[in-house]
Order: sequence, then C-alpha cells, then structure tokens
Amino acid sequence: MSFRRAAGAFLLACFLIFSLIAAFERFSPRVHGSTPPVLAEAWRPGLREVRSIDDAMTVLPAYIARQSGSRQMRIARGIDQFVRERFFHDTSLLTWRENALAALTGYLWVNLREPVLPDDILHHRRAICSQQAIVAMELLKRYGLHRAAVMMAWPAPDSSVQGHFAVAAQIDGQWMYFDPDQEPPIETVPVESVLDGTALTQLYGGKPALLAGMRYAATHGTARMAWVDAFPAPHAGLFQRITAWLSAYGWLPMGILGFLLLVPETSFPRRFSRLAAVPAR
Repeated sequence: MSFRRAAGAFLLACFLIFSLIAAFERFSPRVHGSTPPVLAEAWRPGLREVRSIDDAMTVLPAYIARQSGSRQMRIARGIDQFVRERFFHDTSLLTWRENALAALTGYLWVNLREPVLPDDILHHRRAICSQQAIVAMELLKRYGLHRAAVMMAWPAPDSSVQGHFAVAAQIDGQWMYFDPDQEPPIETVPVESVLDGTALTQLYGGKPALLAGMRYAATHGTARMAWVDAFPAPHAGLFQRITAWLSAYGWLPMGILGFLLLVPETSFPRRFSRLAAVPAR
C-alpha cells in the first residue's frame, strides 16, 4: 500500500472515531456532581441559571447597586459578592457532553479536565479558587477595571492544598484584594497587606490551616500578584478551545482529507480533460 493510501485510510479511521465522539458528546446526558447537604458558604442555588459571562452581566447591576463606596469599588464588591453566591467551593470537571476530548485526556491528568474558560466554568455550580478568580477577572474586564491574579504557594503533602488563587482589582488607583472562594469576612484590603502577611489574620483567622499556608507564602516570597490585565490560564484555555472544536467538528476535515487521499491522483484530471475535449456547440 502506498503512503498516500495509508494516510487516507488513517484519516478515514480518524473520521469514524471523531464522528463517534461528536455523536457521543451530543447525546450524552449533562452530569453534574451532587450538592453537599450542608454548605457554610454564601452559595445561592437560584443563580445556577447564570451560565455565561453575558448572563452574569444582566444580574450584576443589582449586586453593584447594593454596594457602597466609589463607582469602581461598588463594581468590584458587586462582582465579588456575585461570584461568592454563584459557586460553592469544589472542583468542577468538564463533562463528556461539554468537551469529550478534554474529558478523555483528563484520565491521564485530571487538570486537563478542569474548565478554565469563564463560560465553561459557569456551566457548573462548583468551582475551586482559580476558577472563581477567572470568572471574577473576566467580569472586572467587562467593566473596564484593571485586574490581576494573586497567587500563593506553600509545601503540603496533599497537592490540592499547596496554594491559593485570589483576585486583585485596581480601584481608584490602588490595588485591592478580593477572595470570592474563601469568602473572608473583610471584603476589601490592599493587596500589599496580603502579600506581606499583615492582613492575613483578620482575613483568615477562622481557617488555621489556610492561614498557616498563606503565612508561609508571605514570609518565603511565594505570594505574588501576576497576570495583570491578562488571562491567567492561556495554555489550558487554548487546549480546551482546540479540543472542544475537535470534539464537535474534527470529523469534517478528517473525512475530507481522507477521501481526497484515497481518490487516485489521476481521477480528477482525467475527468476535466474529457470535459475539455468535448467540442462546444
């Protein structure tokens, strides 16, 4: 078998595989984990109908109107409160219906299955700190506020508790700290007081394990502000966009290329030459 025909057969096999993936994705049920019976969080079940950033922009004016302070402060506080009530803390994973290829690769490394695109995150009720921060940062962007990620890391036996991810917003010229995931009782403090550790007790005094980790980050230089006015997960976001497209439409280019490679090279020229040989009437 020639290389051309072997490549065509391979692409047609891929066409069949991707067709099955697309069909499975389309008809698989929407599956989400159960809700814990008790939640010590601000989560509001009714907000689960807010499933995109555009949807969030329709409900945010009411949140902003209830806040105090300058316009920028009210916007940032309103976004913080909305994200607190929209999610409860837990890991969300892309389902087979949302992105079959990412769900499949998640069996190799679960992080590949954790949604990082804001609209994908909003398809779920649960979200970890980085996911909630990504949604908050996108909403701050929509309102024209400068935003950044506040990232902290510390050693721990369990990789899932080796750090934290929160949000900074520039309000009236000063960077302020927000944490919709852990929901500290004090909503607004300067970012500097978090990075140097001076505000940590008042923010996280009721969570000793988290407080200890954050103090370690503050004293060992592993607390920082990053991704200023930028999307904080560019590689994961690109991966999920590509796999989502391939899951839904990958069958199409595979089928076309496979067909073209399997058709003999002379077939089309011969047909065109025959047509050209017919005298005009």
